[in-house]
Amino acid sequence: MTFNIKRIAFLALALYFGLITSCGNTKELSESTEWSLSLKKGGCMDVCDSYEILIQSSGEFDYKGIHGVKVMGQKTGELSKAKLKEIEVLVGSIDWYNLDSEYGSSGNGTQRKELIYTTGEKRVTVLYHRLEPQEIRKLEQLIDQIINGDEL
Repeated sequence: MTFNIKRIAFLALALYFGLITSCGNTKELSESTEWSLSLKKGGCMDVCDSYEILIQSSGEFDYKGIHGVKVMGQKTGELSKAKLKEIEVLVGSIDWYNLDSEYGSSGNGTQRKELIYTTGEKRVTVLYHRLEPQEIRKLEQLIDQIINGDEL
């Protein structure tokens, strides 16, 4: 009788740990490493740079220059591997799920910016006018540098 209890306990433990390992492996396999990042900067009384850009984890981008930027109109292409790596580092440094959904408030002459980060089925949208976290500011500055440089 004690043999059967030990055997049942052993099987129960083996099954328990087997399920944990199995679930953990399945989760890793189904998690997506693909992401996209969209930044929309609205005009502010026709004095601010205004554009929309969508960057995929593959490096592909869709861009629309609206006002005050080097490249006006629609453009698609692929970022260099070096620039994509810089963006990946900054995207990875941001704690997306603990950001507020809005920073600052609109006012005369302030620019409205909308940053959307998507990975798998998760999507984070941050609207900001000013007072955004430094990590978001660095990402925006890098994107501005790409747009106003020779990357597009």
